[in-house]
Amino acid sequence: MKMKTVLILFCLAYFFPLLATAAIEEDVTFVYDYVEVNEQDESESELIEVIKIEPFEPIMLDSARFRYNPLFSPLIFRGMNIHLDWREDYIGTLFYGKTPRTLSQPFDPIEILHPEEILANLRQDAHTHIARIAPQLFRTTIACLPQIDWDERRAQMTAAAPIRQLRLDDNFFSPVVSAERLVVHTRRLSPWENRGNAMLQFSQNSFSENWHQGGNNFFSLLSVVSGHFNYESRERRVRWNNTYEWRTGINTVNGDPMTFVRAPGDTIVHPGRRTMPSDDMLRINSEFSVRAVGAFSYSASAAFQTNFFDRPAGLNSLEMRTRFLTPIEINAGIGMTYQQNNIWDNRIRSLSVEVSPLSYRFIHLTDTARTSDGFWINPGRFGVKPGENQLQEFGSRVIVRTDFRPIQQLRINSLFNFFTNYEGVLINWEITSELSFSRFFSARLMLNPRFDTIAILPEGERARIQYRQILTVGFSYRFL
Repeated sequence: MKMKTVLILFCLAYFFPLLATAAIEEDVTFVYDYVEVNEQDESESELIEVIKIEPFEPIMLDSARFRYNPLFSPLIFRGMNIHLDWREDYIGTLFYGKTPRTLSQPFDPIEILHPEEILANLRQDAHTHIARIAPQLFRTTIACLPQIDWDERRAQMTAAAPIRQLRLDDNFFSPVVSAERLVVHTRRLSPWENRGNAMLQFSQNSFSENWHQGGNNFFSLLSVVSGHFNYESRERRVRWNNTYEWRTGINTVNGDPMTFVRAPGDTIVHPGRRTMPSDDMLRINSEFSVRAVGAFSYSASAAFQTNFFDRPAGLNSLEMRTRFLTPIEINAGIGMTYQQNNIWDNRIRSLSVEVSPLSYRFIHLTDTARTSDGFWINPGRFGVKPGENQLQEFGSRVIVRTDFRPIQQLRINSLFNFFTNYEGVLINWEITSELSFSRFFSARLMLNPRFDTIAILPEGERARIQYRQILTVGFSYRFL
């Protein structure tokens, strides 16, 4: 009796899970529901996702699916062209049907195939090789695969499970070979974008002492360090753009001696200048904006600019236009900004128009007195009244920034700055073009027209358009 009981329990313990699993597998369906679970407090409930997935069903292989996707499928024999040629040249060749090469044919023209053709030929050669040396590896032939009407099958699948909320980008399906520019969309890993670039460029000419036309030796050196670190929220609603630029340029000159009389009998003779600054500026800009509607956003901006080196007004002049931290200029404003990126077939990478109806301008001169050796600076050139060392004024400002890329190697940056205090205007336009010959070698051309009616000019002198141009060639390196 005990033996029978043990046998019955053993059979139930062994066969019952199998029977239960088979019964469950027959009735299992795809269920996706939410179950409400109450804990101690009946008013608080939690929704828990309950997902049951039906067992995996292997995909049936048919002739159409095998033709379009032969990878990761059993070996199917597709047939091969058998030429009964038992010449000794073909015995031992890796792939059947190849023509043997001889030394008399060393310079055959190279046939350039498309990558898809190369892959198709490689698959066919491998198929032929397996058919010759190991035909037992083939599971079946392509003629034995079931034939399925995919048009009818596709209609049934579409009616059973329609696709909804599907958005297609027309630009994504554009042909690869096209005259249009190829846009590569990258996913941002961080809301911060940092970039930095350094350039060291120069120009030079030299003459021998007995050169028949004469001339002076000349050498010019320009260094530029620029970049930006910008922040943009993932929703592209908040932006904080920060840019910096430090330019330092120097060129050789042949100046005459200068004489300064401090008092009767006290005369200082300065030797002729040998070098003069050609460019000197440190500028930092910051703009914070919050998107309002479309491409418009509310913005607040600030800018800081100063100089470091003494820059005379002329070759043999004691008047200085800039000195160390003279002037210090600070601008701030609030208003609206319009910004667009990648327009005109992506030739214009960015276009920004900032309008500040309320703008503040501050200028401070750290050194306005005449030095003991005769050098002095004219405050009126910056709009500062005589006897004072700073200027504060309110007005309106318009700033237009453009990044233009007509070709891949040429980059043109434009910075147009317009300010008015309702009594005068100050217009400064910097156009910088950089032509890259390689990763580390480039040419740079800078055009800088300027018009200023705010400056206090000497009597009898009127405001005119000012102009500056610098052309250099040299090295360029991106460090960020």
